[in-house]
Amino acid sequence: MGNYHLRQWLFGLLIDCPMGNALKDCPMNKYRGMPATKKISFTFEIPKEELNGLLLHHRKCLAKRESVIIKKQLSKAGIK
Repeated sequence: MGNYHLRQWLFGLLIDCPMGNALKDCPMNKYRGMPATKKISFTFEIPKEELNGLLLHHRKCLAKRESVIIKKQLSKAGIK
């Protein structure tokens, strides 16, 4: 994914958590209350290393949370 697309992805995460309710320790929580114009500026000014760190945190968190949901659904269906 190109740098521009990564920044677009981050902007979306600054709007809201894709799981509907962000965890208390989500590093993006501190940015979600900013006005949209500040989010846009932040998204395109953040150093690439920090950008990658936020997106990595998101991917790990999402995988963990989705795994819990999938396991529950499989268990309900009697599948192990």
